[in-house]
Amino acid sequence: MRLIDAQFLERPYYGSRQMTWHLRRLGHEVGRKRVRR
Repeated sequence: MRLIDAQFLERPYYGSRQMTWHLRRLGHEVGRKRVRR
């Protein structure tokens, strides 16, 4: 959760789809529902 918060502060213009894609690219298994919450 802290990683999502940190990434959101760096890129507040990312939506849930882009944030999910970004986190998966970093090697985290995260779904879009988790990012939206």
